[in-house]
Amino acid sequence: MEDSYVRICDADGCDLGENKVGYIHISGKNVTAGYFNNKKATERVIDQDGWLNTEDLGFLKEGRLTVTGRAKDILFVHGQNYYAHDIERVAEQLPDIGMGEAVAVGASAADNSSDEILLFIRHKGGPTGFGRRALMIKEYIYEKMGIRVAHVLPVATVYKTTSGKVQRFKYREEYVRGTYDALKQEVIAQWDDFMEQREIIPPATDTEVSLSDIWRDIFALDQISVGDDFYLLGGDSLKAARMISRIREVFGVEIDHSRVFGNPTLRQQADFIDSRTEALPAGVQDRIAPAEQNNEDKPLSFAQQRIWFLDQLNGSSPQYNLCRGIRITGSLRVDILEECLNRLMDRHRILKTTFHETAGIPMQRYEKDLRLTVSRIAGIYDVGPRRAAPAGG
Repeated sequence: MEDSYVRICDADGCDLGENKVGYIHISGKNVTAGYFNNKKATERVIDQDGWLNTEDLGFLKEGRLTVTGRAKDILFVHGQNYYAHDIERVAEQLPDIGMGEAVAVGASAADNSSDEILLFIRHKGGPTGFGRRALMIKEYIYEKMGIRVAHVLPVATVYKTTSGKVQRFKYREEYVRGTYDALKQEVIAQWDDFMEQREIIPPATDTEVSLSDIWRDIFALDQISVGDDFYLLGGDSLKAARMISRIREVFGVEIDHSRVFGNPTLRQQADFIDSRTEALPAGVQDRIAPAEQNNEDKPLSFAQQRIWFLDQLNGSSPQYNLCRGIRITGSLRVDILEECLNRLMDRHRILKTTFHETAGIPMQRYEKDLRLTVSRIAGIYDVGPRRAAPAGG
């Protein structure tokens, strides 16, 4: 298109260049001059240079634009970003949910640490008996995506614009205002009734008994069945971390989050713990042996491999380097500062680890004798606090 320009920016409007996901900004003769009679809204999306923030997300690669989603539709949950439409498409795979009848939104959790995922389902007939259906939807989404939906609520209609776009923000606003509080409590009450009526299969082995005690403490429940599902009981990443720590203390076995995800019921977790303890010699706990402190090359972890790949793709981008300036007042002993930093590196071996390729394979190496030297940079001086220009100056 003639006289049309695109760039990718961060939340502050700074150009990110290529191969980085950010906000899509456009400019040119084809771009609107702003909202009609709404100066505030115009200033929010169009900067002084005429760049309009579309609030869509995407990245540029070799001059080609790829759109990854809508910023407003991103749900931030426990450090992970999810797209609302991805959750909706999975819910719509269920036979009794039609296309466009599921709406996923995020609302701040009670502790404001992240969003809770809410799913509104177009449902005829009122909330009576919906609790069981809500449970099935939660279970299906968790099975397919590994995401825990906080609440599934029935609604009579789906809010849409005249052009057919779902107005997710309306559900979020109504939820925050408390419009759905009574409905939410009714669905929760139905779930509580189901929990009370579910079949309780008591633990049969010593491992199941001990693990049942851990679960009762974490979920504050009087009864736990060996068929209960950790996530359907309300488990999340924080509860999983508590359980993993308790399992380590009680059984001497390491179990990571992926094992919790793959073995969600109490019986499955007990079987996994037994399989790990049986494979160990008597009196030996399952601990990760630290690597030898030598200069031999060692393979990267999966997470390190992922970051290595992105670094190679972006041409040694500094996006993972965090720089910060610190002003220190008073007398500074550079030799003591240098010694403190080197002792810190001795304590945390990853700070003495370098990364390189060997025969095309990324490897890491612990540089035992590596030392940090603090250098003085000449010509740097303190200009003091900035002062406002005098009036009329």
